[in-house]
Amino acid sequence: MGECNITASFDAQTIELTVIAYQASVLQLFNTSGRLSYSEIQTELNVADMDLIKILHSLSCAEYNILTKEPNSKTISRMDFFEFNSKFTHTRTELKIPLLPTEEEWWDEKMRIFEVINQNKTSEINAKIMKVMKNHKVLTHQQLAKFIIELSKTFQPDEETIKKKIESLIEQRYMRRDELNDGEYCMQGRSFNNTGINQVYIIGGDGTQKGASVIYKEVEKCGLQVSVVEIQKIIDNDIAVIDKSFGFDTAVEEAKRAINAAHVEVESFKNGVVIVKLMGRYNGLLLCTLLWPAEMWIVA
Repeated sequence: MGECNITASFDAQTIELTVIAYQASVLQLFNTSGRLSYSEIQTELNVADMDLIKILHSLSCAEYNILTKEPNSKTISRMDFFEFNSKFTHTRTELKIPLLPTEEEWWDEKMRIFEVINQNKTSEINAKIMKVMKNHKVLTHQQLAKFIIELSKTFQPDEETIKKKIESLIEQRYMRRDELNDGEYCMQGRSFNNTGINQVYIIGGDGTQKGASVIYKEVEKCGLQVSVVEIQKIIDNDIAVIDKSFGFDTAVEEAKRAINAAHVEVESFKNGVVIVKLMGRYNGLLLCTLLWPAEMWIVA
């Protein structure tokens, strides 16, 4: 909502107020009325309760009491009455009246922040549990909890929270209880069998495809009913069998832009030299596909 400046004349001084349109509308009502009720203001402006409460709160209950209200409290009620505070004074002649959140909105925002913080703490605790278990493989509950508390720099999780997170990771089959030694936890490898996954799509270049090949061989070795699909996506198009990989055309067009810009730049200088470095570890397909100006040398 836009801001505007209005001049307010008090008994002792005149102050220029920077307010939003609704705040200005409320103040202008007191040019013709000395005292107004909440319902009268709402009728004149046709403003929803939530918005009007925020506006009246900013004018009568916040840092600058431009209006006085009865009863004198820090909350706005539909039974309140308001008057222009002609005795208001300030050391400055220009003031901006901020629109502050109501107590309910402040509390909702506070709870939202707490929720975000708790989610972050949950992720941090889970990560620490997995890190400790990967390093030690087998630990008692007391040992694991001690390591988690020692690793927690920003906050100290309580025992109950740690216990809940451990139980959650056990349910998700990241960990398990040792069947032979009661009270000890062990790492548990997660396989496709206990995740319900039956299709795996792997997107990337030659290195990614090598990894996909390893996954496929392991799936085949274990006799799992899982499809492993490789999708070639690499800008230098150096994967055998396929004609063109995703990303190659985009790389060519972007490289053209860079080379054309470099060509224009180098022509501006006598004996100018410009170097454009392109990707391509083992082949020059990207380089060869480009249209090069005759004046430029190609170094492969």
